[in-house]
Amino acid sequence: MRGLITFLLVSFCSAFLLDLAFYSYSQGLNQLFLSLLLTLWGFLRMYTPTLGAIVALIVSRENLRAIESYINFSWRSLKYFLLAPLYAYFSSALFLLLAYAMGLLDIDGLLQLISSSSGVTGELASVILMMQVIIAYPAALTINSIAALGEEIGWRGYLFRQLGGNFGLKNILLVGTIWGLWHSTAIAILGHNYPLLRASGIPLFILFCISSSIAMLKLTEASGSILPSVSLHGGLNALWGLAAYSTKFRGVENELYGGLGVLGIISLFIASVSTVAILKKYEARAKAKG
Repeated sequence: MRGLITFLLVSFCSAFLLDLAFYSYSQGLNQLFLSLLLTLWGFLRMYTPTLGAIVALIVSRENLRAIESYINFSWRSLKYFLLAPLYAYFSSALFLLLAYAMGLLDIDGLLQLISSSSGVTGELASVILMMQVIIAYPAALTINSIAALGEEIGWRGYLFRQLGGNFGLKNILLVGTIWGLWHSTAIAILGHNYPLLRASGIPLFILFCISSSIAMLKLTEASGSILPSVSLHGGLNALWGLAAYSTKFRGVENELYGGLGVLGIISLFIASVSTVAILKKYEARAKAKG
């Protein structure tokens, strides 16, 4: 218990300090330096759960090589690592289908946003969008995984292991809620993901994290490694931003009901439940053959 409390305190407090530092130093910066500072802040913040895990292991007098056991590289974990980013494509496709069925899909609005932010024509915006969709997979396996590893060592590694490492409703709710709450200071102070809702967006993001955690924890249990959740996390970071701006919702309505709101949460939940069903079917077949 002492280790778990230490993990939570270090992870949350160090993230909070980084949020305060970013808020203080970002005032008055030009766009270039602001972008660089934002990238540095995001990367360092994603490694605060790893810092929490390291300090917790030291306090509990456990071997730091436990972190290696979370990664647990094997052919099985590598296979799942390569497949896991497909979850991001699947959940994004579900989101677009649901939005289309409800008459809410607005790809033109997304293209206009790309065009205005990049200073390119509508045709080039379409090319950029297609390239982002294609590049999302290799990005999920490389640069995004390097960043996501910092969180996954903490959430699906140390925390999940401390909770017993078993896939089930209790651990889904606990890990997902803690993961979501860890973002709360960034959301409230910086408007991260919810620039208009701010603190009111925290409950939505907790539900977002719980829905994602269903698939991530099942993949972790099935592979015996955090690597699949690392690449899945990287895939969501690469793709989900596109979903967040592909509906007719605008402003607060988009934050409430769009990609990071109700419609996004429902899409992730369906994708996660489907992923669990597929994995269970695969495991049953493998067991029958074995």
